[in-house]
Amino acid sequence: LPRVLPNISKGKLTKQLKELEEDNMVHREVYKEGPPKVGYSLAPLGQSFIPILQSMGEWSKKNLSGK
Repeated sequence: LPRVLPNISKGKLTKQLKELEEDNMVHREVYKEGPPKVGYSLAPLGQSFIPILQSMGEWSKKNLSGK
């Protein structure tokens, strides 16, 4: 995520991911290896939101392009 969102602070990213986890939108996996590592993936609820985001993106392209 930091590569995609280079200007977000670690604190803000951590807060947002925690909120998304509490809302069951993402799943947090802790890997107990070398230095501890954490990975995130979309939970089923988060996956069900993808079509809505795609629809919003299409609406935006049609209605807001060039503004």
